[in-house]
Amino acid sequence: MQDNKEKNTEINKEVNSAGKEEGKTTDNIKTLITETVTGRKMTPDRILRAAGAAAVCGAAFGLAAALTFCGINAVSKMAERNNGINGSETLSELDSSESGSGDNEQGEGGAASSGEGTDSDGTGTSTGNEGASETGTQAGVQTGTEAGIQTGTDQNQGGSVSAGGNNNGSGSNIDKKDDLSYLNAYDDVMKLRQSVVRETAKYIVSVSATSTGTTWFDSIASSTKTYAGVIISVGEDEILILTSAKAAASESLRVSFENSVTVDAYVKQRSEADDLAVLAVSAKNGIEESMLRDMESIVFANARNLKTGEPVIAVGAPLGIIGSYAFGDVSYINRDEAGFDVEQDVFYTDMNVSAENGTFVVDCEGRFLGVASPDSGSIVTNTGISRIISCSSLLGTINHLKQGKGIAYAGINGSAVNFDMRYSGIPDGVYVTDVKRDSAAYNAGIMRGDIISEIDEQEVLSMDALTRAIRKYAPGDTIDITARRSGSNGSYKTIHFKAVLGER
Repeated sequence: MQDNKEKNTEINKEVNSAGKEEGKTTDNIKTLITETVTGRKMTPDRILRAAGAAAVCGAAFGLAAALTFCGINAVSKMAERNNGINGSETLSELDSSESGSGDNEQGEGGAASSGEGTDSDGTGTSTGNEGASETGTQAGVQTGTEAGIQTGTDQNQGGSVSAGGNNNGSGSNIDKKDDLSYLNAYDDVMKLRQSVVRETAKYIVSVSATSTGTTWFDSIASSTKTYAGVIISVGEDEILILTSAKAAASESLRVSFENSVTVDAYVKQRSEADDLAVLAVSAKNGIEESMLRDMESIVFANARNLKTGEPVIAVGAPLGIIGSYAFGDVSYINRDEAGFDVEQDVFYTDMNVSAENGTFVVDCEGRFLGVASPDSGSIVTNTGISRIISCSSLLGTINHLKQGKGIAYAGINGSAVNFDMRYSGIPDGVYVTDVKRDSAAYNAGIMRGDIISEIDEQEVLSMDALTRAIRKYAPGDTIDITARRSGSNGSYKTIHFKAVLGER
């Protein structure tokens, strides 16, 4: 303790003595104090070593601060990314790929670049949410570069845009999926629909059916109802039109074509059971030669190639109004749906159409697929479903009607005896499931449960064979039907029926 006091006293004496000397400055006094306290003279070499040590300490401190900032920034970006995926980011944004070149940092929907000669306190301002609501991308805008400013917005109308923040502002646009592809697909569907509407309009005609009758006051009155028809044949002598059988029951018929030309028509033949009729228009009566030359008939499609889920279009009068349209899909197909004297190829659609005034169904190429049936069928329980009889099943009927021939009708509904039925002892043939009241089969005495095996000694083992056998005849012809009926002891006896065929 005493030593320290003595040492301080000596220092003070030296300082006072030095301050009194002529030519000594304040800097000299500070230098003298430093050398006296430290015991070292501040040479240039010592000054350099001290500066180097200070620089190392400063660099270490700066590195620690930078790592801390990067960690906080990474955590922040991770939180932003999680919020984007779980919150406002759309599926189309997630499907897009962002990439960039140069010294950059990837952002959500754009690239944030460090730029050239700038720092975090420079002019670089991140506006990473611009364009998100209008372009479908989350654009990362970084203006902190001198040569490359990244905007990343609205280059693909909703596709992802990513640009690298290098010195020349170059980048890349990589889209795995066009975010507007669904809009393009929608436009394509609309164009396709409009194309079919234009294409089929030239085949559709309006049939005005006028009937007369007597009122309660014994006066004569007439009424006109309009049906849709479709042109199925264009010849040099006549034009044939397929329409509802109800129109053919009228006394006067007139047909209006797409160009508003209206002419008289007459009935070639009709089928009440199928609710179809073929009308004819004279090609030389009110039809100009140029109009006849440009007129076309609708093309029949092979409905056997139709698949569930395919889009279809109803034309004619699906809404009960001539010239209306309906669009839907095939919901169900029954290739062998039993009907009276036929086994038909039938498909069901999710369109709720009216068959009353004539509705025809076409595919996306405008080809004729089938006719809407007024009979909803046994499997339909939803009023929004429509039953369509395909052209594959109606070709035979339409050909008969085009030729003006009546179609023979027996009124038998059944199915072929299958393996399980044969195994239980039922003989081969067509098992009758129903008989149309007041039909030829009903009047002949055929009943449910009978098994028809022959028609005029021609073997019948399926509904298709039964249809071909009956249509060899004309309405009014008498045929011999051989059937087997189960007895009380489980055996079957053979019965012969004479049936006078009606008209379908």
